[in-house]
Amino acid sequence: MEEKAGLPAASVSEIQRQRGNYRKAVEKIARGYVSDGFAILDGFGWIREMAGDDKYASAAAEYVSSSKDGKTTLLVCPTHKDGDLLTERVWEEMAAAGLLTGEERTFEVLKPTNWTEAERSDPRNYYEGHVTCHIRNGGA
Repeated sequence: MEEKAGLPAASVSEIQRQRGNYRKAVEKIARGYVSDGFAILDGFGWIREMAGDDKYASAAAEYVSSSKDGKTTLLVCPTHKDGDLLTERVWEEMAAAGLLTGEERTFEVLKPTNWTEAERSDPRNYYEGHVTCHIRNGGA
């Protein structure tokens, strides 16, 4: 049997970055005890559920406030659409607070369609200017 050359696989089995009760919360979540982990984080006052029409404004304002205080904040949304709307609002709030500097630029980003084989085969799903990227998994 031929031996393959290369580096041996590495794995991380212990949480390295977090400390104290924060580490305990992350360990619980990593092991599938999400409710227990969230309860620990909630005990720190780190979880805030936002609802209603002003949820993006409230979350963006808190994010900017935390950034000004040198804190790190993680915003989590249930859908990609919510995440996009919140991100847009955060950028607006950051710009208004003078936290963004330099020239504003726009970037094109490719997003996966997650189409089925049948959807990929249907020419009606494509439009002029549509970009496709073909990736082969599993080697040659």
